Amino acid sequence: MVKKIVSTVLDIGARYGIHPTWKNFNGEKSFILVEPDIEEYKRLKIKYRQHRDVKIFNSGISDRNEKIKLNIFNNPAMSSVLKRKDISPLYWTIRKKQIKVKKKQTINCLSLDNFIKKNNLSVDFLKIDVEGLEPKILLKSKNIFKSLLAVRSEVSFSKIFDERKNEYGTFLDIHKKLLDENFTLLNLDYDGSGDYFSQYISQKSKYGVLQNTDAVWIKNLDEINNSNNPYIVLKLISFLLLNNAADLSLY
Repeated sequence: MVKKIVSTVLDIGARYGIHPTWKNFNGEKSFILVEPDIEEYKRLKIKYRQHRDVKIFNSGISDRNEKIKLNIFNNPAMSSVLKRKDISPLYWTIRKKQIKVKKKQTINCLSLDNFIKKNNLSVDFLKIDVEGLEPKILLKSKNIFKSLLAVRSEVSFSKIFDERKNEYGTFLDIHKKLLDENFTLLNLDYDGSGDYFSQYISQKSKYGVLQNTDAVWIKNLDEINNSNNPYIVLKLISFLLLNNAADLSLY
C-alpha cells in the first residue's frame, strides 16, 4: 500500500476560509481552521460541511490560557483584540468607519502549544493572521516548531496597533524568533504598493509606504536535506511551488 503524504495546515485567524495559496493544492491535506468570532465560525462550518479534510475550531489562541475581549469592527476582517492607530490617510479616510467597533465578544483562548497538545496535532504549515497578536503567540510557542516546515504570518513594519510590545511593528520580533528556530525568510507578499497618501495616484501603480503585509519563512534547507526524509522534502516542494519559489523547489 502506498503511504499517503498528508500535509497538515494550521490556520489561526481563519476568517473567509482556506488561504488562497492553498486553493490549487490537490495533494492529501488536512486543514485546521481556528476562528474566534462565533458568527464567522458558524459560517465556515456551513461552507466546509462537505469537506472531510477541513476541521474548524471556535477558539482564540494567545500566549496562555485566558479569556479576552474581541472587538468586531464594521469591517470584520480587521477585527482585533487591540486598538488600531490612525497611521496613514488610508485610515483617516476609507478605513475610519471600517475600524469602528460594532460589538464585542468574550473568547476563550488557549496557548498555541496547549491547542496542539489538546488536539494531538503535528503541524507542517502554519498561517497566522490575528491583527497584531502574532508575536505574543509565537514567542511563547515551542512544540509547534518540532514539525513545522513553513510559516505565513501577517507582519507590520510600523506601530499599527496601540500595543507597547509592538513599538516597532511585529516583524522584528517574529523574524528573530523564527531565525532562532532555524527558519529563513522566503519572501514578502509585497508588489510595491503600500498605504497610499494621495487620491490622485492610481492604486494600480506602485505607491505609498509599506506598513504591513504577509511574510513567509521556511525551515532552513540544510536541515531539510539532512533529514533524509523524502516525505518532508515533497511537502516543502509543494509549498514552495504554491508560494512563488519554483527555483527553490527545483533545488
